[in-house]
Amino acid sequence: EYETVPEFVDGAVYRSLEDAVAAANAVESLTSKDTIELVSNITLTDDVTVPCNIIVPAEKEITIDLNEQVLDMGAKKITNNGTLTVTSDTTDGKIEGTANQMISNNSTLTLENGSIVSTGYGAVRISTNTEFIMNGGYLEGSVGIQASGGTITINQGTVQSNYEYRNSSRGAIVASSANVVITIGEEEATDDTVLIDGGKAHVVAGPLILGAGVA
Repeated sequence: EYETVPEFVDGAVYRSLEDAVAAANAVESLTSKDTIELVSNITLTDDVTVPCNIIVPAEKEITIDLNEQVLDMGAKKITNNGTLTVTSDTTDGKIEGTANQMISNNSTLTLENGSIVSTGYGAVRISTNTEFIMNGGYLEGSVGIQASGGTITINQGTVQSNYEYRNSSRGAIVASSANVVITIGEEEATDDTVLIDGGKAHVVAGPLILGAGVA
């Protein structure tokens, strides 16, 4: 398992995210260009606070196993340009922080389990020609999912807004384009497997497909 910090450690390769973070913390003055680039799967073994942005490259398929630990991004974010899967045994495994988007998805993102929580603006942002699949877990932010394009499929899990005054720009799901396709709930679901809470889904334009088992 390796992560690289190509912007400020001359492309050095580290055997764990913790080692890469330690190298980043040793840099006297980080800039907005300094990043940790994930080049293979990682499994957290303890809580980790990351001092810089994380990037998944376009050609990579990466799994982040939170393993019941907390990945504290602070004001930084994860940008996915490849294929990223986030998982954990339960929702106690968490990615948290204050960024406007905890995960900015430019390709394919899957949440199998675990929590993604932003006390800034949004937990997950997707754009045109991207895909977000939620098979379980928990999302929370002023906006749980912010979409200006792309496809959202929520099979199981909870998406919640923590913003007190919900409106068309604050809510569990905010879709601002006719290019957004949202499917919520598996057709074969028999109970409340999906919970959309806190402003429900604000769809400015575009199709919203509701399956069974949606609360």
